[in-house]
Amino acid sequence: MRENKKAPSGLGEFFRHLCLQTRLTLWICSIVLLSVSVTAALGTNRMIRNKEEEIRDLLFNVADIVAQNPTVINDLQWTEPSAEGAIQALSQSLTQYITDVSLVVVCDMDSIRYSHPNPLEIGSTMVGGDEAAVVERGERYVSTAEGTLGVSVRAFVPICTREGVQVGYVTVGTMEESLIEERHEVVLLSGLFLVTGLILGTMGAILLARGLKKELLDKEPEELARLYREHEGMLEALHEGVVAIDARCQVTLINQRARQLIGIGDEQGLGVDIAQVMPTTRLPEVLENGKPEYNQEQRLGSLIIITNRIPLRQDGKVVGAIATFQDKTQLTRLAEEMTGIKQLVAAMRARSHEYMNRFHVVLGLLELGEVERAKNFILHLQNDDRENGERVIRRFKDPVIAGLLTGKLSYCREQGVELVIQEDCWLPQLPQAEQEHSLVTILGNLIDNSVESCRTVADHGGKTVVLVRQDEKGLEIRVEDNGPGIAPENLSKIFTRGFSTKGPDRGTGLYLVCREVEMAGGTIRAESRPDIQTIFWVTLPWSAQQEEEY
Repeated sequence: MRENKKAPSGLGEFFRHLCLQTRLTLWICSIVLLSVSVTAALGTNRMIRNKEEEIRDLLFNVADIVAQNPTVINDLQWTEPSAEGAIQALSQSLTQYITDVSLVVVCDMDSIRYSHPNPLEIGSTMVGGDEAAVVERGERYVSTAEGTLGVSVRAFVPICTREGVQVGYVTVGTMEESLIEERHEVVLLSGLFLVTGLILGTMGAILLARGLKKELLDKEPEELARLYREHEGMLEALHEGVVAIDARCQVTLINQRARQLIGIGDEQGLGVDIAQVMPTTRLPEVLENGKPEYNQEQRLGSLIIITNRIPLRQDGKVVGAIATFQDKTQLTRLAEEMTGIKQLVAAMRARSHEYMNRFHVVLGLLELGEVERAKNFILHLQNDDRENGERVIRRFKDPVIAGLLTGKLSYCREQGVELVIQEDCWLPQLPQAEQEHSLVTILGNLIDNSVESCRTVADHGGKTVVLVRQDEKGLEIRVEDNGPGIAPENLSKIFTRGFSTKGPDRGTGLYLVCREVEMAGGTIRAESRPDIQTIFWVTLPWSAQQEEEY
């Protein structure tokens, strides 16, 4: 039979089951108690030693006063011990007015007392047995001994004449009971310090624990650890790069995908200035103005990324900023419409629709028995398509752009608009797919915008003229039409996202064109004279010899 494992027990297990606030309070109180106790013990010992040194100095000072008194020196040489003598009177006044001095005893060289707190002891011999050193060698010292009044601490000082002849000695002492009382006072003071420190420390521990718990969003350590692991896993699972900075523009967070896009090592990036990691970032500006920026394009080395930048706030104050970003090339594959693939699809759909109409004509002629006319119609279409196709292919060596323009020819015929591709057009094979996608977006949207304008022409046929030419200076695009034109007050707004005079949910095409031109480092401008002509000029720095990334 399987035995159940015994659950762990003990102080550690007890603490582990307490909430964070209680644990912090107990730990801090324990540390405060230990610190205050050690401090109180050391302080008490030091205070007692200082007090003893003070009393020792006091005893020597009083003894020196007596030993240097001329009356005392004279009476020791020429008078007999007496309770009414000057020495006794001096000794009594000193013990009466000086705190911590219990006795002042003056003796001659035979240790006969000339003064004593008890007058009856005057004339008797010194008691204690610790006076030999001062009598025999004239030393100064402090000794503890039991005398007539009890155990006392006393200082011995020799009494000498001006000629240096020792004529006696004086001992000044304090009762040991007084020292014990002094020690008790010091211990009591230390105990009061200990209790006060413990109370203040406990209050501080409670306030600190509450504040820390609030800063941790009332989460327990186990919850924080779990959230941290989930946070780390989520960041690394993201296909987007994530970079966060604090109020000093120092990188506080960067995931692995961001390091890959930026091109730095696995352990690099954290703790450095964001400008060192991403020189072209606008995170410092977001940090300063507190305004988020969404779906912005940014150059990152040889990459172009789409990024969102958001300020981080705490208590209404901006304390940092975070950016998420993706490689635009990958977004291009996922969102073909944004790169102009929709233009190709629309062009092919128009081409397919045109061929379907032609097949219907041929089918009708055959059903009517007009075989010869059907044959001539097919030959005419074949020659016309071959001529158009050869003209486009001859001028446009890039198959994607050639396919786009071929489709646009069919689309314009359906819309009743004449599309003219000028004879001096020339476009070699573009070296990069990114350039093809950009040019599809630019050229496709400009042609669509022009054709839509031409459809409103009633008194004469709509016409769109296209020029695409690339040489060593760069790539030039010009699209012009004979539509109604653009009002002067709207010319500065036409490239703004969402602006359109054609109704809601419009105003995207020219915005996409402008964005692609700017990202390629080119320029775009428009000129329009109402009721006459509208022209768009685009220049891109893609020379015919250029093979590197733009």
